[in-house]
Amino acid sequence: MSNSSVLVIGAGIAGITVAQRLAENNIKVYLIEKESYIGGQALSYGCKGVESCNECSVCLLQRKVKEVKGCFSNIFFRANYKIEEVKRKEKNFEVTLKKEIPFVDPDKCQGCGLCEKICPSLAVSVSHPQSIPRSYIINKENCLNFQNKECHICIDGCPFEAINFNRKIKKEVLSNISAIVIATGFKPFDPKEKVEYGYGINENVITANELEKQIYTKDYVFRPSDKKVAKKVAIIQCIGSRDKSIGNPNCSRICCGYGMKMARVIKEKDSEAEVSIFYMDIQPFGKEFTKFFTECKEEYNIQYLSSIPSQISQRKDGKIRIKYEDPRDKKIIENIFDLAVLSTAMNPEKEYGKIAENMNLWVKEDGFYESLDPIHITKTNQKGIFIAGSCQGPRDINECIANAEHAALEAMIFLKSK
Repeated sequence: MSNSSVLVIGAGIAGITVAQRLAENNIKVYLIEKESYIGGQALSYGCKGVESCNECSVCLLQRKVKEVKGCFSNIFFRANYKIEEVKRKEKNFEVTLKKEIPFVDPDKCQGCGLCEKICPSLAVSVSHPQSIPRSYIINKENCLNFQNKECHICIDGCPFEAINFNRKIKKEVLSNISAIVIATGFKPFDPKEKVEYGYGINENVITANELEKQIYTKDYVFRPSDKKVAKKVAIIQCIGSRDKSIGNPNCSRICCGYGMKMARVIKEKDSEAEVSIFYMDIQPFGKEFTKFFTECKEEYNIQYLSSIPSQISQRKDGKIRIKYEDPRDKKIIENIFDLAVLSTAMNPEKEYGKIAENMNLWVKEDGFYESLDPIHITKTNQKGIFIAGSCQGPRDINECIANAEHAALEAMIFLKSK
């Protein structure tokens, strides 16, 4: 088994958990990620413990990211790569990887930040505030080179020659791959599809992920339009889920608890803030959910409104106007808030849709990967190919880790049987 090599597709919490467990058992791992950093969607999450631990498990991700990057010599990370083709070669696989080298090559970038400091048009920024390894990206909309104005300041100033505006395609073929674990995660629903909520038009309508970023970078909740503290906040659940009008009747499962944790963080940051949660119905999920729900309602005075808004608009003064049906008397009313937060659905990552087609894998009606059967939850219909984490459907961090451990174990059992 020590001579085996496993390809792990996706470097989110599930992917790095699988890679870590395999590496601990002396198995060579190729960890493939389409972004320039590891951590996946969960890297955007911040700790939700202020006065006490809210058991969000974000700290587990941060620890695992550091461990998988620095502790194992037999994990080979491939950033900005996508899967071009997978072929069976007798008992093994041959995988062709494709990489479109970005303007700032993450393989050369040392994360010094000099390019960001010297850019005259503020076009350079860190790829992600918590990215490991730290890398930078160039925004074409701000860059002078893409506005018919020749500029080479960042290219000439980079001591590592990591910047090049002539993008190149790089391919790599991995032979003799013994097994494959797919951990491609999920993609948040784009709330712009729900035009009635005005996301992208109304500055003070944001997503839950953007609220997270406010909290872990600025340490307070504010209106993006003027940076004033948001004293009255509405959290709207089920944006993009349980919605037949957009072709997704399914529930994202974990969003109710997530919304409550975010509401609780807001209250712990500012006890005088008013927080209302608009919901379709509450989906109990996880241990002690009922206790947590009651604490939010009674101890934190979070208001629950069994109604989904029909329209959100923004006034000239930046205030948010929300129209909804009053759950008590069924009348249509309007309420005014400082900030509206949209809790978006967890959708399948369509970037890897052709992987399923290329490998002839089963896919469920909702687009997530299908397991072999209810017992073998991380096996697929193809021998030697496994699935882990939220690529199978909505899961929280703890569930992803547990599922990934199971996938790693199944992969190791398979390798021993070869």
